Amino acid sequence: MEFDTYKRLSQIKVPTLVLHGKQDILIPPENGSILAKAIPNAKLVYFENSAHGLIEEMEKVISVLLDFLA
Repeated sequence: MEFDTYKRLSQIKVPTLVLHGKQDILIPPENGSILAKAIPNAKLVYFENSAHGLIEEMEKVISVLLDFLA
């Protein structure tokens, strides 16, 4: 719980994709936005009907991943 790398996120220089489920009760969806804003040029994608594992919308998740990696 004391491990914190937030201040180092700005050092990430590679394309970064942040995925987050809007129904996540383990990690608030706002954290996806916080993370994406801290990483230069990060792309944030929310999945409206997914929780923590994103399994509810796996086809959409795979599509977003493939587009990002193309």
